[in-house]
Amino acid sequence: MDSKVEIQIPEKLISNLIQAELIDKLGDKEKLIRAVVQSAMSFKPDRYSDETNFEKKIKEMIQDAAKEAFQEWLTKHKEKIKQALINYMTKNKNKVLKNMVDALIKEGSSWRPFVRIDLKKDEI
Repeated sequence: MDSKVEIQIPEKLISNLIQAELIDKLGDKEKLIRAVVQSAMSFKPDRYSDETNFEKKIKEMIQDAAKEAFQEWLTKHKEKIKQALINYMTKNKNKVLKNMVDALIKEGSSWRPFVRIDLKKDEI
């Protein structure tokens, strides 16, 4: 008859022991932490990038905050902006129309007016 004794050690405990031992063997913990942080802060996604991942993420966060602030401002002043636009177009209708026609002429190769006329015979 075989007797068997099983000892179970939680995986987390083993993982923590291994990490502690690795850090202890690597030496100066503060220096290691500074090196890891410096490496993470200076990491670029590829050799062609001018900005680091951190700089890119910060830039995106600032742009998102700016877009949100501007959207809030637009929402708050929507009616005033709408009225100012109507006033501008009313006072400058000839100028606005001229600018639209000029844009159509300038982009003549890609913008063409399209007119469709449908004639139906009346049924008696």
